[in-house]
Amino acid sequence: MKRILIAFLFIIPFSSCQQIIFYLTTMTSKPVAQHINAPTTIPFEIQGKNVITILMYNRDNIYAYPGSDINNGMKYTYSSVSDFLKQKKATAGNELRVLIKAGGDGNYKSTVNILDQMTINHIKYYTLSDQSEKEKKFIKQLK
Repeated sequence: MKRILIAFLFIIPFSSCQQIIFYLTTMTSKPVAQHINAPTTIPFEIQGKNVITILMYNRDNIYAYPGSDINNGMKYTYSSVSDFLKQKKATAGNELRVLIKAGGDGNYKSTVNILDQMTINHIKYYTLSDQSEKEKKFIKQLK
């Protein structure tokens, strides 16, 4: 409260209304902390039937495959991957594990979008990882 009174004493005679509003809003606002849901780092087996690997290879496309067989997957867009995750979540329940592997022409927005899908679909166990050389070669064939 002291700050506001002092601000009024010094600002009113020398400032315009816009500056007064600016000073009041910046002096009275307090920083707000935001909680970030970071991915878990619980290790899990890649060969499990409840494991999905998601390869992000450009801004709009995703390739996802279950288990460790890269040839057994499909292409998805960010809008269609949600249905795929819902289906897998329904069959695997809370045991579903997702490996997210960004690379290629992907960007920050696409990574955030896929992490949002983990939250939206209530997937507890997911992790970010680098693509292997085998996956990089496979993605070059997809393009």
